Amino acid sequence: MRTIAIVNQKGGCGKTTTAINLSAFLASETRRVLLIDMDPQGHATLGLLRDPSQLEKTVYEVLTHEQGVTALAEIIVRVRENLDLAPADVLLSALPEKLRETPGKENKLSEVLEEIRKDYDYVIVDCPPSVGLLTFNALKACTEAIIPVEPSFFSLQGIARQMETLDLLATTAGHNIKARALITLYTGRSDFAKAVAEEIRKHLGDRSFNTVIRFSLKLPEAVGHGLPIAEFSPRSSGCADYRALAREVLADEPPKFAPSRVEEDPEEAIAPAPAAALEQAESPLEPRMQVSPPIPVIGEGLFTVETPRAREEANSLPPAAVLEQAESFLESRMPAAPPMPINGEGLFTSEAPGAREETIPPALAAVFEQAESPLERRIQASPPMPVNGGVRFTIEAPGARSVQLAADFNDWVADEMQSRDGIWTKVVPLPPGRYHYRYVVDGGWQTDPLNVHLEPTPWGGYNSVFVLEGNNGNKVH
Repeated sequence: MRTIAIVNQKGGCGKTTTAINLSAFLASETRRVLLIDMDPQGHATLGLLRDPSQLEKTVYEVLTHEQGVTALAEIIVRVRENLDLAPADVLLSALPEKLRETPGKENKLSEVLEEIRKDYDYVIVDCPPSVGLLTFNALKACTEAIIPVEPSFFSLQGIARQMETLDLLATTAGHNIKARALITLYTGRSDFAKAVAEEIRKHLGDRSFNTVIRFSLKLPEAVGHGLPIAEFSPRSSGCADYRALAREVLADEPPKFAPSRVEEDPEEAIAPAPAAALEQAESPLEPRMQVSPPIPVIGEGLFTVETPRAREEANSLPPAAVLEQAESFLESRMPAAPPMPINGEGLFTSEAPGAREETIPPALAAVFEQAESPLERRIQASPPMPVNGGVRFTIEAPGARSVQLAADFNDWVADEMQSRDGIWTKVVPLPPGRYHYRYVVDGGWQTDPLNVHLEPTPWGGYNSVFVLEGNNGNKVH
């Protein structure tokens, strides 16, 4: 279980907004998330519950054991799928006085978290804008900290004081916290804001996130409606930025945090039952397709990644005998590729010069239509990726009427992209190099929400950046 405190003793820097939206995006990635409100103002509670006045018990009762409450599980409220909330209200401000003579009072939150350690993948703690018992409880209970910082003169002082607090905690209590700064409320319209942001990155280096949270009116509006930004305004810059932050956080998690997957029995017989249609329709493909480096397939590049998304069910099932024919035909059409693992063994392929092209037998056309369509639906938006013929750019914008790609390689002239099931794509032939680009969604310019690599522009804002290496353009980073 990863425990992350959202902390800054300076107020008005987006702590609660970050806590709510980071928690929501992590939950959408099938992580089990608990958001603990440790701020007596109860803003995280207000931002997720439409009527918090109905709450009878909060974090205060858990930490003081009042009203017979002794476990955190007794006050937890389910607010979304995979997202729970431990609420707070103004009564929490009385906790320091209540525990004034209590030994080990700074460890109260750590103790109650032990009871639910196996129930969650992430615990996010929204801290109050002060240095005191509540904040120290949160920091002692967490191993990581995110420090939201808006680009202002006072924020530079605030982050310096916050780092001193963390150093003090490490010195006096032997509790080390991995802390990273997150630039928030960034407008990029003033030279001062850009200078402050650059100063933060310069002094903190890898102790700051690549993601920058841009100023967006939709963020406070979403909180006012009791909704995460992804539900309130999925096409806003705030949604794109917090999605990028969540992906950056997920990129740091060890493999054991990945959601468990149900393994299928490879010896299970194919049965003609509609409920198992997709499993059987994919069976000739799955034994030969595993997560691997990008490999070429017929006509373009194939990129595979293992995701927790559940499979979609097929509507009909082709006969098992026909599936065997499809498997044989696929083997005959398999193009040359680098060695890749196949069911625990190595598969090596080579392409014979002058090999003739084959056409799909009519009897198998319906099979391939059924078997391939689930794979085609799995194509998802991603950062730029190399394919045969160039680099593929993709962005998810299901409700958009028009999406364009603008970049330094096309002199920032927006080129139209093609849409399929809400995923807009464009393949651009490019030589090796370093490139800046942005997407234009219904006339609004934005960075790539799935690319964490950003650089400020001379006129304000940020461009997404990627590097295409040589060797036939087979790697992007």
